[in-house]
Amino acid sequence: MVVAYVLLALVGVIGLAAVIWRVGSRRHSVPCPAWLRWLVELDSPFTKTNRAAVIVERLDLQPGMAVLDAGCGPGRVAIPIARQVGPRGEVVAMDIQAGMLERAREKGRPQTSPIFDFSRAGWERANSAATGSTGRCW
Repeated sequence: MVVAYVLLALVGVIGLAAVIWRVGSRRHSVPCPAWLRWLVELDSPFTKTNRAAVIVERLDLQPGMAVLDAGCGPGRVAIPIARQVGPRGEVVAMDIQAGMLERAREKGRPQTSPIFDFSRAGWERANSAATGSTGRCW
């Protein structure tokens, strides 16, 4: 019985945090905190179109393409993109949070080519990178 109350309290706290986050993010542009990156890494069980594999498939990537992932978070989409464009391709994964980039580097280390750039930057850098030879921007 105690376990049920603890679980119910935990669900309530998570729900309250979600509501507070939603209200706060409507007033200010607030990125997902790095300590919640595990939530961003999960594919949604409620929709098939937001899954990383489906997103990469719909981008119609070709080997050797250059791709910019602005706001890459923990690399949920950037790493499959790097696999898709191959060793001749280039992926620039950018985020404004060092914690998210560190997680993306950890996940991508064994499977990414040297032409995989993780950059801590905002939209200004993304805009200048996109005007170059980028084949896709996500």
